[in-house]
Formats: sequence, C-alpha cells, structure tokens
Amino acid sequence: MRPLQRGKIRVVIDYVREPSNVVGKLNSARDAARLFQGYREAMRLPTSKEAFLVACLDTRHQCLAIETVSIGSLSASIVHPREVFRPAVVLAASAIVIAHNHPSGHPAPSAEDEAVTDRLREVGSILGIPCLDHVILGEATFYSFAEGREIVYGTGEPGGSVF
Repeated sequence: MRPLQRGKIRVVIDYVREPSNVVGKLNSARDAARLFQGYREAMRLPTSKEAFLVACLDTRHQCLAIETVSIGSLSASIVHPREVFRPAVVLAASAIVIAHNHPSGHPAPSAEDEAVTDRLREVGSILGIPCLDHVILGEATFYSFAEGREIVYGTGEPGGSVF
C-alpha cells in the first residue's frame, strides 16, 4: 500500500472513531443512511456529483471505516469491485455496506444501480465479505436494496432490521 493510501485510510478510521460520529452497531438501512449522510457532510463531498462510498464492518456490524471509492459526474460514478473491496480486505472486515447519492435528490435506483449492486454482491460472496446493503441517498429520502423500498429520513417509520 502506498503511503498516501495509508493516510487516507487513517483519516476515515479517525472519522469513524471520533466520539461525535460513533453510530454503534448498524442494524438497519436507516442506521447506514445516517452514517453515510454524516460522513458526506463531514468530508464535505459535493452534492452536485455522485459519490460512491463503502463502510467496512466487523463481525458485530460496527463500522471499522468508511472510504470514498469514487466521485463521479452529475449522473454517474465509476465503480470497480477491486476499489470497493480494497479497504475491506486491508481492514479484514467481515461485511460491507455501500452507498452513493443521486444529485437529482431522487433515490429511485436505475438499471445501472441494480447491475452494480448485483455484481458487488456476487464478488462479496466469492471473497467471503458479503455486501449487506446498497443505500442510495436522496434529498429527503433514501432507497435500500436490502429492504427494496424508499424510506423517509428521520421519521418514525420502521427502518427494518435487515443486517
């Protein structure tokens, strides 16, 4: 691993371990969406471009680290399984959750989103690092592939316990 990459992983580990950012165990898509949204804000990622993120989890589904895999354009982000699973392998994670935003604010999944999710789930199965969910962040709602539906942020609506 190059020194720059080590420093980058150190930064994301520091973010996750910062007391004000601790989420605890990820039990649901709502927990994951809250974690990713907080990370996006803390890292000041642009809302005008798609950013693809990965959270690496331990065996108790506590977040070890979050990494920005890629920042794309207004409507696309290049995602390769090698880049998504690299931090999970380095950190010996037992599972991952992935997320990206839709700059339009509407989290409805596209055919490309579904294809990427299927591909990453397949690779995760081969590596023994399952992809528990893919969350698409919108303006007021998010979409969870694990739950198969759109959910409103911050409501009493059940977020399910899918992990």
